[in-house]
Amino acid sequence: MTQKLSKEDLIDLAYAIVKIEGPLKGIPQEMSYAEATKKLFHGKPKRWVTRYILAKYPEVWQGPDAWITKPMGKGHPIKITNAPLASAWLLKHEEDIDWTAEYPETVAKRFKQTA
Repeated sequence: MTQKLSKEDLIDLAYAIVKIEGPLKGIPQEMSYAEATKKLFHGKPKRWVTRYILAKYPEVWQGPDAWITKPMGKGHPIKITNAPLASAWLLKHEEDIDWTAEYPETVAKRFKQTA
């Protein structure tokens, strides 16, 4: 008897497989932040990713499943340390992230106008 897996179960399974097989298969693990914005973050600029992903989901840069370096300010480049894990995490959280959110400077400009 076969059991159908839900979308969430399939994503969890893919996530677990990537964590194990990615390093074993020699899949490139590191990626620059600039490259990641194009390939992983739907072309969103770094400032958008920093605000809407890194700030809202600290588990991506801290803890056992971290896949990006901690944002530490100017002079400390951010890089993806585990691209397959990043891809799996983004797939798992695709619906949680508001990809249509405004750019940070637009939000700041609106806030200034209302103050």
